[in-house]
Amino acid sequence: MAEKSILLTKKLQDALNFESNNKVGDAIKTYEEIIKEPLASVEEATEEVVKAKEQACYKLGNIYKEKGLYEELIDLTK
Repeated sequence: MAEKSILLTKKLQDALNFESNNKVGDAIKTYEEIIKEPLASVEEATEEVVKAKEQACYKLGNIYKEKGLYEELIDLTK
């Protein structure tokens, strides 16, 4: 269970680094990977995992908004 938390936390940090280095495409891809990362059981949905997925959603939504990618933003909210 802790492995999923560590994996998503690392991916989130990678995405934030990509974003701060203006590698928006890599940031988008990484945020999407975090959001789509499956959970094998309810026990994997720890506070850290949920927080990483939530932050990825907000960050990705913000990028979509800034880039005018409104269709992608609508799909994200679905």
